[in-house]
Amino acid sequence: ITCTANNGVKTTFAVSVKMTDKAGNVSSKRANFSIDGEDIELQSISTATDSGTYKAGTVIPVLLTFNKAVKVEEEIVVILNNDKPLPIAKSNDYKNTLTVNYKVENNEDCKSLNVKSISGKVVDERPKELTLNSNILNKATNIADTRTINIDTEVPTVTGFSSTATAGSWYNAGKMIQITMACSEIVNVADGATLSLSSGGVATY
Repeated sequence: ITCTANNGVKTTFAVSVKMTDKAGNVSSKRANFSIDGEDIELQSISTATDSGTYKAGTVIPVLLTFNKAVKVEEEIVVILNNDKPLPIAKSNDYKNTLTVNYKVENNEDCKSLNVKSISGKVVDERPKELTLNSNILNKATNIADTRTINIDTEVPTVTGFSSTATAGSWYNAGKMIQITMACSEIVNVADGATLSLSSGGVATY
């Protein structure tokens, strides 16, 4: 008996066999089996991390989801759009989803975190293989399709001060002088923040 599955399709066959010997004794057997002709597909690259802005030290899981269970035959290297490589080592475990953790380091700033390239090879249990490349990546849903994750590792600094006071002028008790502090980026100031002044006074935010 020859059974052939169509390419790209998982096909289930039912086979019945009836046997009769010379004496007329009859027996029969029925069996079901499947032939997996389905190709491996990288369906999505995603993360469970919510949209937002993240600093150095944050760990962001990156998930590669396939349409069937696969194992890593040749090391996978995922390259993010801030040029950070994320390797996934060769493994004998079959999984539908492969996970690699991205730990944010200094100087890895980027807008809308995404995967820009991928390499490596996976195989299913037949085994049939899939070589990961740009063409495979472009067919899959990417991180930025479902999340907006920004990486900001820059530490804010004070760039200067200015005030409403006129240079060379004298002010007596009760006069209000507004002081503006400029920073290298947008910051949140805690309630009750203060500045110590050279006059010995204190300016309160």
